Amino acid sequence: MNILHILTMNLKSPSFTALRLDLGLMAGLLLASTPAAHAAVFYSGLQDIAIPTGLDGVYLDLDTGSTSASSLTGWDINLFYGGYAIANIPTFQPGRLTSAVDSVVLNLAAGTTTGPSAFSVATTFAGSEGHVGNGAGQFASGTEGYLGFLFTPDGGSDPYYGWMRVVLTPNTAGGLIRDWAYQTDGTPMTVGEVPEPEHAAVVVGVLLAMFAVAKQEKVRRKASSA
Repeated sequence: MNILHILTMNLKSPSFTALRLDLGLMAGLLLASTPAAHAAVFYSGLQDIAIPTGLDGVYLDLDTGSTSASSLTGWDINLFYGGYAIANIPTFQPGRLTSAVDSVVLNLAAGTTTGPSAFSVATTFAGSEGHVGNGAGQFASGTEGYLGFLFTPDGGSDPYYGWMRVVLTPNTAGGLIRDWAYQTDGTPMTVGEVPEPEHAAVVVGVLLAMFAVAKQEKVRRKASSA
């Protein structure tokens, strides 16, 4: 039985008492089942930033979310040729097959964990080609994939693990940076993990409904005793 069905049944009742009890029960169950807060996770929200074909591509600054079709002050990652090629600065390191500066960036499966055991990283300016294809660990052209990364924010000293959801192509249209997230406490995180504010919103909605019902019941009782 869902929440809407319970509300519908009780709103037809001459008394709001049952509805208030049901709402209280719902709020208690929702609070009890709310998962641990992901307060340490930064999530960009859906962005769908186009990756142009050609040499310039798109530059992205994760600190600000700013993008540019030419070199951008503070940029972290540059995807060009539709995503067929990737360049990065020392403080943003995408996960690679090896720590070599020209090692291919890996496509991680959703649900896997980013962290030191998941991939290797370079330590300086680096690039990647050959990561688009149909082989193991490659990004299939035009299909969503995830690159893991190790990112040190501007002015920071501790690196954060994160993921970026992308659609890459071999210098054809359709390349996208869809979204990204990283764990701001330095711990590994699950690829595809995002905060869950919608659960808390449901709890708040139920509590507001309880308040409204209590107020209506108070008005009804006052009117009936007049």
